[in-house]
Amino acid sequence: MNIERIVVSNYKIYQSLNFSIQNENNIFVGDNGSGKTTLLESIYLALTGRIDGQNAERLLTPDMFSNDIRAEYINQLKSTGKASLPKIIIEIYFKDEDEYALQKGTENSQNIDCPGIRFECSFDTQYGKEYQNRLEITDDEEAGFQVLDIPIEYYSIKRTYFSGQSVIQRSNPFKVFFVDGTRKSYSSYIGKYIYSTIGSLLSDNESSQIRTVYENIRQNLKQHSILKKFNEDNQENLHLAGKNVALTVRESLPDDWLQEITVSVDDFPFNNIGFGLQKMIELELAVGKSADQPGILLFEEPENNLSYPNMSKLINILEQGSNKQKFISTHSSFVANKLGLDNLALCGGGNIEALTALSKDDIEYFKRLPGYNTLRVLLSSCPVLVEGPTDELLFNAAYIHERKKLPIENGVDVIVVDSLAFKRYLDVAKLIEKKVIVITDNDGDEEALGRKYAGYLDDPLFSFYVESNHSLKTIEPSMVNANVVNGTLPELISVVFEGKKDSDTITADTLEKYMTAHKSLWSMRVLEANAAISYPANIIQAVEACI
Repeated sequence: MNIERIVVSNYKIYQSLNFSIQNENNIFVGDNGSGKTTLLESIYLALTGRIDGQNAERLLTPDMFSNDIRAEYINQLKSTGKASLPKIIIEIYFKDEDEYALQKGTENSQNIDCPGIRFECSFDTQYGKEYQNRLEITDDEEAGFQVLDIPIEYYSIKRTYFSGQSVIQRSNPFKVFFVDGTRKSYSSYIGKYIYSTIGSLLSDNESSQIRTVYENIRQNLKQHSILKKFNEDNQENLHLAGKNVALTVRESLPDDWLQEITVSVDDFPFNNIGFGLQKMIELELAVGKSADQPGILLFEEPENNLSYPNMSKLINILEQGSNKQKFISTHSSFVANKLGLDNLALCGGGNIEALTALSKDDIEYFKRLPGYNTLRVLLSSCPVLVEGPTDELLFNAAYIHERKKLPIENGVDVIVVDSLAFKRYLDVAKLIEKKVIVITDNDGDEEALGRKYAGYLDDPLFSFYVESNHSLKTIEPSMVNANVVNGTLPELISVVFEGKKDSDTITADTLEKYMTAHKSLWSMRVLEANAAISYPANIIQAVEACI
């Protein structure tokens, strides 16, 4: 069971989405509010008819419609007194397989002959007359209230297979399992686990014995002296409809005892264990024991509240579900890198863009070294790649000196990159035509730099800022030279040595050696001091190139 296409019209951020899917693993990334959660919600809504565990019709509100379509309806209503009633459409197209022949047809917006489900939230024509009467009301009157927004009180939801038949959820073959890493809840997977596991492990005799014990406990409570005494003491006060009323224990059904069973983890009730561990257990149950039937797996930010070691366990759990198609929203570069950047799709602006052009070599590189911040490059409005922490601190200091703000306050993300990985990051950025600023040492060899970044230096997406004086191979001599040239060396010495050294006794060579031996220390002092010192020209140029 695999989804091959998702079509969404007028639902929240997605006014017109037509997204083709080819992967088993589908990883959705994007900024907050970019539509990652809405996409997972759309799949779940179409396949189950539910939102947050409730029937979708109970939760209908005008803000379920896209902002543009809602504004269009309201504006038409104000200007003409009538407006086209919008619809929400969600269509899930599945791979054509014989077992889903009854769900196959062309009753969909794309006229594709395949199995699938269509979700439609639209105006119910049985309320047509009432709606028209309300349109004629120009102000709140005794006759009723005027229409001011999409009249969702007259809307209904219809779910049909592409064959045209209505969906009966109980017999719906398209199963979906949703684990939300952002919410604390007693997962339905725990209940399923209890039923399925206990049912398979206990013999009939053991089940019978447990039920007998449970019934004895209930009967003991029913006959307990405290309950009897309460009923006797309050006999005169307990009357309803002229009848005597007493407290008792309800009769039980054969499997009621299962409702009293819960999961404990190392002797702690499931509800009382850590949130991260709860989600790990839910993930494992969704992928494995409680979801052995075909189905689609949805994971909302599964990395939430997980330590680094547990992130690795998370990936192993996700990979165990290799026979099921997975849709994962994440902010974690670790998750994206480990599951493969070729499975990445970028959400934003009401659209989704699959990133499929990355080379196999780059994909394998980031899988082996998943700690790299690939998503920061993709999601930043202005990524700046630097070689090490010293360069990062110095760029931040120069940016504050020029702009009076930290870079991140203006959407500029300074990312420390191992020098060997610069090109890997640029390959990732090129997938979405992301402009990137690169600050790197010249290492004293202009030709070597040209060879190293051949094919990148002349790419208009990438701007390289390198020390022009090739005798200044690294950031330390470049920084010292900038202050010598501009006459601010005493100020730099004072900052680096925190005023503990007389600038007259410190030469430029001595300062450079100290800075080379204490890279992060001197650059941190420069950042914290915000003093009137000078910065290398390539650093200032990079700052000026940022938005």
